[in-house]
Amino acid sequence: MSLRYTKIVTHPKVFLRLFGVNSVQFNQICTNVTPLWKRQVLGKYKRPGRNFALSLEDMILMLLLFYRSYITQMVTTQVYCGQN
Repeated sequence: MSLRYTKIVTHPKVFLRLFGVNSVQFNQICTNVTPLWKRQVLGKYKRPGRNFALSLEDMILMLLLFYRSYITQMVTTQVYCGQN
């Protein structure tokens, strides 16, 4: 399954359910992150070798999906071990 920004943005309800933000909010996040990404990552750390396989938008989507579905270690401990 390929989950790319260009495909998923055309389905607003699915976009909101998967990532917790709508496309307008996501575009604002991308607008704020892009200059920082160019300065901090591409400007300082770009070395010879492979280019990034994902676009910045796709990387941000991957991060939002991870944060949306991540269960912290503390929550897992509470669920399985109870309070001590």
